[in-house]
Amino acid sequence: MRALTKIAIFPLVIVLTLAGLIVRAFIKLGSMFAGVATLLLAICVLLALLNKMWLQLGIFGLIFAAMMVCLLASAELQVWIEITTDRLINVSQQ
Repeated sequence: MRALTKIAIFPLVIVLTLAGLIVRAFIKLGSMFAGVATLLLAICVLLALLNKMWLQLGIFGLIFAAMMVCLLASAELQVWIEITTDRLINVSQQ
């Protein structure tokens, strides 16, 4: 029965490991993009403040918040994938 459990869990571990790699790559690329985008967003915010364009300032704030939510959600997803992979490996080793 244990051999069957190990055989059934092995493909799940492989899929979760690959998903973890994809999420890690997304986080790295997203962090590089977020750095440049945040710099450009800061310049746009300064221009909006100087020209008193309050609606555009609010839109820039929402864009920044959406970027941060995406980065935090992907980090949370990576943690959940790692936890699930570790639990599956522990179950197969017992």
